Amino acid sequence: EPRQAGKMAETCKFGFLLNGERQSEANDFRCHNYSHSPEESAEVRAEWTALLEHWEETSPVKIETALRAGVPQESRGVVWGKLLKIDQIRTKADFTYSDQLEKTLEVEAARAGVEDANDELRREWAKNYGKDGVLAPPPVDDELDDGKFPTSQAIKQIKLDLHRTFYTHKSLAEKGGDGQQTLHRILAVYARINPKVGYCQGMSYIGAVLLMNMPEESAFWCFYALMESPTYFEGFYSQSLDRVQYEAQVFSELVVVHQPALAAHMDDLGIHPLMYVTPWFMCSMTSIARWDTVMMIWDRMMLSGSQVLLHAALAILTNCTEEMLEMDSLGTLLPYLQHVPVRKIERESFGKAYDSIPTAEFVKLVGVAKMRVEEATARGKAAIAPSRETKRVRSEGDEENSFSSPLSKKVRGSVPAKSTQPGDIAVPPTPSVFRRIMDSLATPLRNRARMDGAQTPKPRSQDTFWSKSRQSAQGDRPARLERTSSLTSMFRKSRRVGGPAIAAVAEAPAYMHSPLGVRSPLVADNSPFGRSGILSPSYRGYVPARVAPLVALDSPSQGQAFTQFSEATSRRDSPLACGDKAASIELQPLKMRQL
Repeated sequence: EPRQAGKMAETCKFGFLLNGERQSEANDFRCHNYSHSPEESAEVRAEWTALLEHWEETSPVKIETALRAGVPQESRGVVWGKLLKIDQIRTKADFTYSDQLEKTLEVEAARAGVEDANDELRREWAKNYGKDGVLAPPPVDDELDDGKFPTSQAIKQIKLDLHRTFYTHKSLAEKGGDGQQTLHRILAVYARINPKVGYCQGMSYIGAVLLMNMPEESAFWCFYALMESPTYFEGFYSQSLDRVQYEAQVFSELVVVHQPALAAHMDDLGIHPLMYVTPWFMCSMTSIARWDTVMMIWDRMMLSGSQVLLHAALAILTNCTEEMLEMDSLGTLLPYLQHVPVRKIERESFGKAYDSIPTAEFVKLVGVAKMRVEEATARGKAAIAPSRETKRVRSEGDEENSFSSPLSKKVRGSVPAKSTQPGDIAVPPTPSVFRRIMDSLATPLRNRARMDGAQTPKPRSQDTFWSKSRQSAQGDRPARLERTSSLTSMFRKSRRVGGPAIAAVAEAPAYMHSPLGVRSPLVADNSPFGRSGILSPSYRGYVPARVAPLVALDSPSQGQAFTQFSEATSRRDSPLACGDKAASIELQPLKMRQL
């Protein structure tokens, strides 16, 4: 509570509690040791008083210069309202705040009885849960669909967020107090006016900052101007959060262009901008610890728009580059970004980092970053949505070299390659859906694991052993294929007559060449297939088999029992256990009834 022992709790110059139960319980992270600000001087106050009296005649350059010097706390609300031009917006609007507020309160009052009854049903259900087999959920719909706005779901979320929004500020510290009720009214009226957006988490912080600096109705019109203007926050709080994701992509490219070493370091650690800029953007930098720095950012944002958030985020990284480059793990660097040290965001040091990137240079950097995002988006669309010509060539020309699913009803056969005519355009085969997903999930750690030895099977179209040009140049099939075919037929014949085949097979040479490369998926030390021992039944190739890796597989059956099971299993053309020697045999596709 803001009142303790019969007196008002002490607050900082911005209204945050310095001592009080709510602050100590919440372990408030904000630093209230503000240095002397230039806007508190008598000269600056007099300058702003004269400027507000002749606002219409004042040039934008003079206003920007005055903003950089600082805005007095008592004049900040009036200045923001004039920068957002709320008087013109209020005049042009086809509604009034008082009328919409009255209708909103009527909707909430009409639902009050139903919501009270639902709350009673929930309490009874919780009391009797588990008794006499009562396990079903309560017969209550969390979202009251009465076709009126704001929706009950929006009101419910607003009420939940009221207690989480700046609970250490004197105007919002009291549960159910005047400050929380005023904030509730502003958010509920906007959810009624714009039901497509309704309410989204993060909007309460915007409304609360406005209420700290101006009356209720002025705060609503400023809130409305911010949410409806593309210069500010239009699209930030949509259901898909498309604009927040876009701004994060732009910021990522911005760091690559302006701080390439830092961008490479963060990419190596697997840190994406969405991991730390989301609260910065959706809460408009109100999550950082110094409130005087927050107000400086907001003053400039009211003048220049939401691009100031990108500028401020880049200034923070610029101020922290040296320390971030020394951190070598995600667990160290990510918490550092989520809770930037106070010394890095003090108003003086942050202002120097912000001004070190002039506005003209920053605008050019943003233009380059947006161009890079558009190029990356175009490449992604081209990879995900191939043309019809690419699909046709894939279906006709690459069928023979593709791996088919064993559950597919399509019969595998030799499909003649498409004849190439003079003038035909060579279209590369389209990557499979699985390959596109894996490429999109390729992180620096996975890439490093591949460099350390992890291998994936090559497509037959890329393997020289299956190249048609090589077979046509050699004429007949290679001699090793004929020897292996005779070996396979000998093995089949010996099984039919019950004779031993191990001696014959053991004399076969160990051909280590296969579409999987030099390594075999059945060798225990092979990565990533060695421990799983999984081989597709539709695979057609020559694979060496060894006994020791088969016994060492991760299986509940080990040792001699596993060997006996392998020998007793009548799987046609399965790898044969042959001691320490190896054999190369041909694996033919199996039918489902034989699996």
